[in-house]
Amino acid sequence: MDHLVVVGFLVYAALFRLAIIATGVAAIVLGYKLFLRGVMGEGGTNVNAEAGPIKLTLHNAGPGGVFALFGAGIIIVMLSQGSPELLMKDMSQLTVSPPDMNQKPAHQQASQPEKRDVSTALQIRGENNDDKEWSKLNENVTMSEAAEPLSSIARVWLQEKRTGEAVAMARLAAFYGSEKDKANYHALLGEALFENGDKQNAVSAMQKAAERDPLYRAALARMQERLAE
Repeated sequence: MDHLVVVGFLVYAALFRLAIIATGVAAIVLGYKLFLRGVMGEGGTNVNAEAGPIKLTLHNAGPGGVFALFGAGIIIVMLSQGSPELLMKDMSQLTVSPPDMNQKPAHQQASQPEKRDVSTALQIRGENNDDKEWSKLNENVTMSEAAEPLSSIARVWLQEKRTGEAVAMARLAAFYGSEKDKANYHALLGEALFENGDKQNAVSAMQKAAERDPLYRAALARMQERLAE
């Protein structure tokens, strides 16, 4: 911290506290004068005390006492705060953390989970490395963009009876796909789940598809009939 700033702060704090203490002293003096003078006349509150030959009369005991207590309170508070140097020491211990220049913006952080999911999909793609749908996926694509090729891969794997892997691909497509295509992706997920033996969740996925697109109500009815068999 700059030396001139430190000195200026200490001078300001010292003068401020001295002014407050002076106000407290003035209040005590005013209270003392109210004790000695009958400013309020007969209407004031007087206190008489006598101890042997010594007699003491306090005029305006109420107002005088208030002023005296107020002044004493101000002085006590100022003294209890400590010296300005102590306050300056506390301020010098405060540290401000510099901004993290390496921290990525929130929109970039939000896209990272999607990219990790794409990486996971790439790792389980199996032997069909030359498939044109797989060529649409890379480390820089988000899941919302990858939903269409993932759904195509899921359909191929359903035909190949790789139902577990088809469910994984269809689930990613249904979760991250665009809203306008959600019905198609949920229907595909329902078919994959049903073929994989998870028939209750399959019906639930198909219901979501039918809620978004009435064309899937017939497929839902057929699936419910097969479930009842």
